Amino acid sequence: MDLIVQPVETDLTHHVFFEEPQLEFSKEDNRLRFLGNLLETFDLRLNDIKIKQNFPSNNIYHFSKFYGRAFLDVSLGYEEYRAQLRNPYDKEQASTLFGKLAQLFKSIPIKEQRVVAQQHLSTDGNATSHLNSLNPSCPENFKDILEQSGVHYKLKIPSHELTINITLVGSIFIEGGIYLDEAMFFSPNLYDFDEALDVSVEYHNLILKELGLVIEDNR
Repeated sequence: MDLIVQPVETDLTHHVFFEEPQLEFSKEDNRLRFLGNLLETFDLRLNDIKIKQNFPSNNIYHFSKFYGRAFLDVSLGYEEYRAQLRNPYDKEQASTLFGKLAQLFKSIPIKEQRVVAQQHLSTDGNATSHLNSLNPSCPENFKDILEQSGVHYKLKIPSHELTINITLVGSIFIEGGIYLDEAMFFSPNLYDFDEALDVSVEYHNLILKELGLVIEDNR
């Protein structure tokens, strides 16, 4: 039996690790050119960008900005960058914002990408019964005190050099709701951003189907 769910809180993260430190960005001309591109691409002002010289690896440049209700938070370094989008309107908005950032680094070889989706979902149905049906067994001494179970799976897809960690448990924020965490690791990385996104969406849909979750977004 499927469980009808509605997103209440959604966090999407795209995390990229470069094959080599990009020390070229430390040169004055390159740094100014990059900052100019960042300002134009994301419609920022200079005050929006924080420069943290103590964190050159992963957070020398940092900015946050609302795009409607969606909140984008970005950390950029010489070895990696990380972008987190909270409560996007839809897949297209996430794809556009993450894609703009990826485009700035399109000429740089990357060794690993991580695509992570974390959602708190309200339910139209009995979340406890659904979770217990996915994981009906439990340790003997838990049987009399177990209120709700959950599941964790680790998938390996060699054709994409992709590992997926999946967690589905009761939400601690949404009464009667559930929490779904999908962490996808492309390592060694085979894809550009658009290709990785397509693969991520394919397996996201598979995960929902196999977990018996049907998303109805009424926002």
